[in-house]
Amino acid sequence: MKASHRLEVLSLYRGILKEASLFFDSDARIYLKERTKERFRAHKDEINVQRIKNQLADARKAFHQLQRANVYDVKSVMRILEFSYGRRGKKKHELLKPFISFPSAAPAPLISRVPRTAPPRIPPPLRALLASQVKSIDPILPIPKHKPLHPRREANLRWRHFSKITKQVLPPLPQDVVRELEEKAGKNLGNAEVEERMNDRRELGEKEKKYLDERRETEDVPRSPRDKVRNGEPYHVGRPHTPRSRLIRRFYQKLLAQVPVMHMSITDKDKKNSEESRSTNHHETHSLEVLINMPNVQYKFSKSAWADRRPLPLVSCEDREGLEDNELESKRKDKGKTKNERRESGPLKNIKKSYV
Repeated sequence: MKASHRLEVLSLYRGILKEASLFFDSDARIYLKERTKERFRAHKDEINVQRIKNQLADARKAFHQLQRANVYDVKSVMRILEFSYGRRGKKKHELLKPFISFPSAAPAPLISRVPRTAPPRIPPPLRALLASQVKSIDPILPIPKHKPLHPRREANLRWRHFSKITKQVLPPLPQDVVRELEEKAGKNLGNAEVEERMNDRRELGEKEKKYLDERRETEDVPRSPRDKVRNGEPYHVGRPHTPRSRLIRRFYQKLLAQVPVMHMSITDKDKKNSEESRSTNHHETHSLEVLINMPNVQYKFSKSAWADRRPLPLVSCEDREGLEDNELESKRKDKGKTKNERRESGPLKNIKKSYV
């Protein structure tokens, strides 16, 4: 390695570690630090000049992305969070490995005594995970006009489709990590705090509007960060450096939209075995290992209630005090109805009949 290359490598290495230490998420900081050390150590003895240039270009790209993430660019922040929590890259394959290696019966080869023509093996937990995210688990096979489809070609098509959908699927995270993400997304934010914040925002909004209207008449108002970015000013000048806590919560809510939550229903035959091994069931990957000898387990996947574009469960048991069960049930039924249906089923129904 040349002396000029060595100086640039050291400069990028220190810069990436410095930017990684400024990221707002603690788990992502640990991941970025370990991943940076691993990548730089893997290529420290590189001799090929072209490979060194390519690796330096990748390091510069990562450095600039970290710089953008630290001024809260949405795309850069989400990309780093996706790598840190196993939505992309090496960590994603590690989380998906227990689902692929889960023991199950291997399908018979399409040509007897030719094991290479066997279709891919899809265990029950992996099949449930694929069904929750992928449009079709089995490929659409072509139908030749003049002869049947050759078994070798069919096997190749099935394996190609299986490789494609396993690259697309997102594995679930351990239970404790999901709980931590839900708390960061605003799970512990009480209704009183939300109401107080909304009232303060209304008062400040009226005062700020009046103040800005008066200033616009007398002098030029400074441009907002959004206007600066729109006019093409430098990135570090145009972006805000002190975000609100609401923006940080939105990042975690977007991340939770990519995290499936696994639910398992165990039959009566397997409940005894599951109760004995419940002490070792700390998170989802361990639970797959525990449930190897339980064939009657059903797997289902859903999204967290705190994921982006989902209704947040802000109503607690204390908020429901004083309401009777029949009132709650009627409100739940009316929630899915249109305005005309509610009007017809409500007290106005009898009034309409009296006028007819």
